[in-house]
Amino acid sequence: MNEMNSYLNIALELKELAPRLANNSIAEEESVLKLCNNIDEKLADFKPNLMVYGCYNAGKSTLLNAILGTEQAKMGDTPETFKVDSYEFKNYKIWDTPGIHAPIEHENVTFEHYKKCEAILFVMSNDSGFEEKYIYERIQEIVSHKKPLIIVLNDKRGFGSDSEEIARQSEKIIENLAKMQLSNSEVEKIKIISVNAKSALKGKLESKNLLIKNSNINELEDYIYKCLEDSGKTEIIRTLNHQINDFVSGLIKSTIDKEENKEIQEIQELLSDVISQEKDAKKQLSQTIKYEVAPMEEELYNAIISGEQNLSSIIKRNVDIISRNIANNFDLIQNNLTQSLSKYATSSLQVSLPEMNSIDSSITSEIIDGLSSQITTEGVKIGTEEATKFVLFKIKDWLPTLMKGKGPAWIAKIAGGAAVVVGPLLTIGSMLYSHWKEQREEEERERKLREMYITARNAAKDICYKISKNLEENALEQIKEMFSDKILQLEESLSLKQSSKENLKAIHSKLTGILQKLPIAEHV
Repeated sequence: MNEMNSYLNIALELKELAPRLANNSIAEEESVLKLCNNIDEKLADFKPNLMVYGCYNAGKSTLLNAILGTEQAKMGDTPETFKVDSYEFKNYKIWDTPGIHAPIEHENVTFEHYKKCEAILFVMSNDSGFEEKYIYERIQEIVSHKKPLIIVLNDKRGFGSDSEEIARQSEKIIENLAKMQLSNSEVEKIKIISVNAKSALKGKLESKNLLIKNSNINELEDYIYKCLEDSGKTEIIRTLNHQINDFVSGLIKSTIDKEENKEIQEIQELLSDVISQEKDAKKQLSQTIKYEVAPMEEELYNAIISGEQNLSSIIKRNVDIISRNIANNFDLIQNNLTQSLSKYATSSLQVSLPEMNSIDSSITSEIIDGLSSQITTEGVKIGTEEATKFVLFKIKDWLPTLMKGKGPAWIAKIAGGAAVVVGPLLTIGSMLYSHWKEQREEEERERKLREMYITARNAAKDICYKISKNLEENALEQIKEMFSDKILQLEESLSLKQSSKENLKAIHSKLTGILQKLPIAEHV
C-alpha cells in the first residue's frame, strides 16, 4: 500500500504540473496525462505483464497462439501486428507487439509499450538472423533495464529441443551476449528455451499431446508462469520507476535547457549597451551644441558693438547650421542603435526613430525683445544737466578751501598776493569748472563705453546661453523619445524572461521532488 500511495501522489503531482509544463513548452499536457493514466492502470491491476518481443518474422504470433492454445493473434510472414494487443494467460496479461526491425512507426509502438511491461519474452528464429548484431543490442537494452528476460529460440528447422544443433545454437547465443559486454551474472539470469512454435500450435489445436511434448511448449509456459509469479511487486515497482524516471528525467533536461538559455544574458547585455548609448548620445549632443554655439557669441558681440539692428538673421543663420550638425549626429546615433537592436531581432523591438524637429524660431525674437532695452547701439552721451550738477557741486566744495588758501600751491600764491575780490575768484572758478568738466566728461565717456562693452558681451552670452539651452532641451527630448521605448521594451522582455526562469526553477524543483518519491524495489 505504501508503494501504491507513492505512485498515486506522483500521478497527482504530475497532473497538477501538466498545464505549467505545457505553458512553458516543456511537454504537451496530453503526454503527461497519458503517463498518469498508465500509472493508474498499473495500480488498478498491480500485476506484472509479459511482452512478446523480437523480430517480426521470428514466429512471435505463432508462439503466442501456441501459448494461448487458440489462434487469437494474427499470423503471417510480413509484419502483421500494427498495434499492441493483450491476451490473458493464467490471470496475467501477455502483450503482442510489432517487434524490432519492422517499419519505424511499428517499432515506436513497440518501444512505448515495452516501458510498461515487467518481463520480456524475446523470440528469435534459428532458421535465419539469430546472429544479427541489432538483435543483441536490443537484448542488452532489456538487461540494462533489469527486466526478467526469456529468450525463445523458435526451432523452425525442427532440430528438436534436445538436439546437439539446438545446444550449439544456444551456446552461440550466450557467446554473442558476452560480446555485448554483459557480465557473467547478467548472462546467467537470462533463460534460453528452444520451442517449435508451429508444432506446439498444431498439437494444441489438434489435441496431439506428442506434438505438444516434443515442441517443448510446456517448459516455456511453466517458466513464464514462474517468472511472473516471482516478479510480483518488485518488478512492477521497477517498471513503474523506469517509466516515470525516464519521462520525468526528460522533462528535467528540457527544463534545464530552458533555464540555461542565454537569451536573458543577451538581453541584459543589450539593455546595458542601449542605456550606455543613450548616456553617450546625450553627452555627445550637449558637447556638440556648446562647441557649435560658441563662435556665434563673438559674432553677436561684434554686431551689437557696431550697431547691427538685425540680430535675428545672425541667430537664424547660425541655428540652421547647428541644427544640421545635430541632425548628422542623430543619424550616427540612430545607426548605432539600429545595429545593436538588430542583434536581438524580434517583432516587438522594431526600430522606429523620431525625426529631428527644427529649433523653435520664436526664441530668437524673445531673446532680442528681452535684451533690447539693455543694448545701446548709438554710443553713450553725457547729459549736460548731469555734468553741470556735478561741476557745480565740485565748485561749491572747493571754494571754501581756495578762500582759506588751502588749495593747490599755485592757487594759494595768487590768492595771497591779491585782494579778495569777486572778479578774480570767478575767473579761477570758471577755469576750474572748464577743467573738471572736460576731465569728468572723458571719464564718464570711458565708463559708459566700458559699460556698453560689458552690456554687449553679456547680451551676446545671454543670447547664446538661451539658444544653447533651447537646442539642448530639444535634442535631449528627442534622444529620450528615441531610446525610452526601446529600453522599456527590453526591461519588460527581461522581466518576463527572468520571471519565466524563476518559474522554471520551481518546476525543476517539483520534478526533482517527484523522482525522490519513487519507491525502492527490493533486490534492485
